[in-house]
Amino acid sequence: MPAAHEDVAAAYEFLLNSAIDSSRIALVGDSAGGNLVLSLAVQLRDRDRPRAACVAAFSPWTDLAGGSPSVGLNAERCAMFYPENIRDFAAAALGNADPAAPGVSPVYAELHDLPPVLLHVGSTELLLDDAMRVHERIRGSNGESSLRVYDDVPHCWQMLFPFVPEAVDSLRETAAFIEASLRQR
Repeated sequence: MPAAHEDVAAAYEFLLNSAIDSSRIALVGDSAGGNLVLSLAVQLRDRDRPRAACVAAFSPWTDLAGGSPSVGLNAERCAMFYPENIRDFAAAALGNADPAAPGVSPVYAELHDLPPVLLHVGSTELLLDDAMRVHERIRGSNGESSLRVYDDVPHCWQMLFPFVPEAVDSLRETAAFIEASLRQR
């Protein structure tokens, strides 16, 4: 397993060992961080560890192999990435590991029995279908997933808070989702 995935799992275990109840933990990440939090949720389930209250992922990179159709369809529309970058970024993150391995590409993992998931992604991003495919797979396994596609925003537009209305909207919706998830558990 790549070091970043191991580090996220170790940080979660540190929280549990510090007497923080998993029902008080929200996993949140953007881009590669979205990959990490979704991968962690799968890993926690598979290792029979206490699951977090929820997962929120902004523009998650769920297919490090670059197999999502939007990688090609949005190639000229994405303000951040090019299809050629996927291989380079995956190699930097994984070394020689298989980018299609379920442990590092959540889109290929079993996605049942996860905590509630919220996904936000832009319509013109290369990663559009990464989010859509995960959403469909979670819902197909009777899981709870909400997907919101924002029209024509750049990758990780939430960083433009408070200047971009879509960033304000995305972060407000995410905060409400996290608050509701923490209350339910």
